[in-house]
Amino acid sequence: MRQKTFNAILSLAALGIALVLGTASFYLGFIDKESPCIICWAARMLMIGVVMFAFLIIRYGPKPKYVGWIILIAVFGMYASFHHASGSFAWDIHQGWWAELIGAHTYTWPMVIHATVLLFTAFLFLSTQNVYSFVSPSFKPLNALTKTVMLIFMFVLGGNMVQAFISTGYPPNMGVGNPTRLSFNPDYWYWTTDSWKRLQRPVSLRKDWNVEAPDLPSQPSDKWSFNTDPAAAPLAATRQLTISAQQTINVPLNAPATDIAYNGNGQYFIPTEKWGLYLLDDSLGNIKRFAVLDHLNGANGRVPVGSAFFNEHEFGVLGWNKTYVFFKEDGALSAKENYPSFIEGYEHYAVTARNIYNTIRARMFHVLSMAYLPENNGVYTITVPNSKSSKLIVSRFDKSDNLLSEEFIPGIAQGLTLREGKALGDYYVTGLTAHQGQLYAVSKSFSQILQIDPMRREIVNVYQFSGIPNPQGIVFKGDTLQILGYENGKNMLYSLTE
Repeated sequence: MRQKTFNAILSLAALGIALVLGTASFYLGFIDKESPCIICWAARMLMIGVVMFAFLIIRYGPKPKYVGWIILIAVFGMYASFHHASGSFAWDIHQGWWAELIGAHTYTWPMVIHATVLLFTAFLFLSTQNVYSFVSPSFKPLNALTKTVMLIFMFVLGGNMVQAFISTGYPPNMGVGNPTRLSFNPDYWYWTTDSWKRLQRPVSLRKDWNVEAPDLPSQPSDKWSFNTDPAAAPLAATRQLTISAQQTINVPLNAPATDIAYNGNGQYFIPTEKWGLYLLDDSLGNIKRFAVLDHLNGANGRVPVGSAFFNEHEFGVLGWNKTYVFFKEDGALSAKENYPSFIEGYEHYAVTARNIYNTIRARMFHVLSMAYLPENNGVYTITVPNSKSSKLIVSRFDKSDNLLSEEFIPGIAQGLTLREGKALGDYYVTGLTAHQGQLYAVSKSFSQILQIDPMRREIVNVYQFSGIPNPQGIVFKGDTLQILGYENGKNMLYSLTE
């Protein structure tokens, strides 16, 4: 490619970006009164940087440092735009911030523009045999096309500077996340330094998504302290439970048990930290069926922490990241048919569903529990607190389509009082079960069981117990309430009565 052609193409590319910036400032800003947010301003500044380095290449040739800066700016620009747009990717149809251009919101266009810059740069150099022939020890004269583009760019840059001053002001004022519409009347200029407060937050590449793993039997949390004293609980207990029987689960499990479920007809189900799926008899002394799920190939549930029977022969397991796997007892499938699902025990189960539960209120929380309520065909989970946030959120998913049906923070029934300085989010629910239309949640903190009426969305009773320092699951065997615990390397099952 000849140098003159190269410079002409680069000038037209710079003109294209300048026109985008001009449209954003003069049309969307001065006419439609749309003000950019702080990340939109960052996107514009990055595009301005690309154009300026393009002019330097036209003037001095494609020196590696100029090309390198264009690539670096474009890569960071794609990241910044993706970060900006990703917050609304999962919203409903036609939802988003600010205006749309050709069906895409304005804040998504920098991602397209910077991707185009990268592709354009690659194309130019793929079609140029010797880029160093363009490199001059001095500078190259500018032709009329480049001078015209530069003048247009300076005019556009001036418009953006005016808009930036009106909407943002001078330092230390800073852009905001949700700006007001542009006005030429200074009485309606909103300048603020509030955005500086963002720098006080902990820094993480994943930001709010960087939440530590929850507490597990053999992997205790180092971010959360557990007070087992009921007197320190957010709610005062209304009923007292005592241990009437206890037994050690001596069957060989491949890892500590994380939950327990009962099918009402002489069979327990126990998942383990290593995805062992154990179906045990009524005495917990014999393994009737066993398999190990291949949890990495497919929706990865991390560690299974909740389980529930849907009927006598079908059950589900839930990972702490809300990934679910449903099974049924089935010995008819061949080892080859079950090979994609299991590492061991090909002949015992069939996977009927494997996917993820999506939540709204609970999306920044892990769960350690699962229950199935036949009265409304609902699968329930309850969040556990973490070092960044603490809320007790109950989520229900309709098993007919496994979609979110409701989420709520339970209320407190009349007669129960929340202690001063306490919150329901202080509870750490490690087990959940359904019984006679009610939900029973056992908390590792404060040694309490919360009885939740899912129809009224209220906590209606609070049971307290003692002697179980590390509860992992809860279940009813008939009318007998049982708690699974893990202590001193052993899985224990406690039966409790009033």
